[in-house]
Amino acid sequence: MNISKKLYLSFAVVIIISIIVGIMSIVGMQSLYQNGLSMYEEQVVGVEKLSEAVKNFTRAEMDVNNTVLKSLYDDQKGALDNQKEFEENAAVFEKMLSESITVDELNILYQPIIMRFKNDYLPNSRRIMALSIADIPDHIRKLEINVLLAANIEITGHLNAALDNMTMAHLSLGEYLSHNNSRFKNILIGLQFSFLAAAIIASIILSRRIVKSIVGVVENIHEEAQQVHNGAKQISSNSTELSDVAVQQHGVVETLVSNMTAINEQTEKNNANAKLANDLSRKSKEHAIKGNEKIEDMIKSIDGIKVSSDSISNVIKVIENIASQTNILALNASVESARAGDAGKSFNIVAEEVRNLAIQSHNAAQETADLIKESILRVDEGTKIARSTVEAFNTIVSDITEMSEFINEIDNSSMTQTNLISSVNNSIEQISKSVDTNKAASQEAAAAAQEMLAQADALNNTVSVLEVKAAS
Repeated sequence: MNISKKLYLSFAVVIIISIIVGIMSIVGMQSLYQNGLSMYEEQVVGVEKLSEAVKNFTRAEMDVNNTVLKSLYDDQKGALDNQKEFEENAAVFEKMLSESITVDELNILYQPIIMRFKNDYLPNSRRIMALSIADIPDHIRKLEINVLLAANIEITGHLNAALDNMTMAHLSLGEYLSHNNSRFKNILIGLQFSFLAAAIIASIILSRRIVKSIVGVVENIHEEAQQVHNGAKQISSNSTELSDVAVQQHGVVETLVSNMTAINEQTEKNNANAKLANDLSRKSKEHAIKGNEKIEDMIKSIDGIKVSSDSISNVIKVIENIASQTNILALNASVESARAGDAGKSFNIVAEEVRNLAIQSHNAAQETADLIKESILRVDEGTKIARSTVEAFNTIVSDITEMSEFINEIDNSSMTQTNLISSVNNSIEQISKSVDTNKAASQEAAAAAQEMLAQADALNNTVSVLEVKAAS
């Protein structure tokens, strides 16, 4: 066996061993890449399930609030419908949350959430809805519901924070798997290119007869490189457009946050004004009640005056009778003195004076009686006016009480609206964070697409040089 045959045989053995090792490495890396891709896809599904669970939890919160609001407006059917929807959303939340667990490590975050949801949030929310439709006094129901709503807000805050932590854990795990998959993919591509380069070099060394085949392979690579170039260019364009859209969304979300903040401030002002109006209506009610009491005291005094006037009228009648009797006696005395002649003249003068005094007493008593009758009429008229005033004050007190209840309902509605706006603000902040993340990701994708485009151009140039050399 000559030296050239030994060299060819040695090269052939080395190439075969390299091919076997390369194939085994590629197969192993391909298997690792597929496993990583499968785990990454599971994380994507887990994030989707968790997102669906968060949506159902938000719907359940809205069902609790809607039940309370509809019960305030006596919409019992609507409140019962919201109570039924709450149970459905709560069941879906538990199901989606359990299905979002893709690895055992996430159970550390899952168990506290599900325990707090079952032991705290569900009983508290069911108690709120049961009180909303229960047949109990409004002031007791509102007091207990306000206390439970405050507790529910705290529980909801803890649950939302825990769900955010779980979402971040999903995203971090997905990012880690994506990073590892990229590394495996790059290594796999590197091994493939290395294997391809080794095969080309070995083919050149072993025989020049396969030059035509190499030229065909190089031409195919050139076409693929051109396709990669075109694809990278399209990806770069799409990534740039996506980045622009993300920037626009960021501006829109900032405007929305600003508007919601202004609405929240106005709602808080309305709430404060409602409280002031409630205090003023309460004070007005107290003053009206006091005025009513004073007028009732005045009516009692007027009634006493009327009784006294009646007594005086009776006394005047007695005086009139006495004056009449005195007048008659004076006439009789005048008649007797006239019969007595000169001896009765002095007695006649006295009798005449007594008669005049009796007439004057009768006239004075008559005038006093007329004045007392007029006073009694005016007292009766004053009593009627006072009683009408009492009725008017009672109507005012009733209207003020009803107005106070409406203002109290407005105050409660303003508080509920403030809580809902705060919840919306929190959701908008989460959306803003997501938009910022999308903006950064789109910018990174655009930069990666530009780099990929540059690499495709470099590969295309390299393949062109290789084509020239192969043809030569």
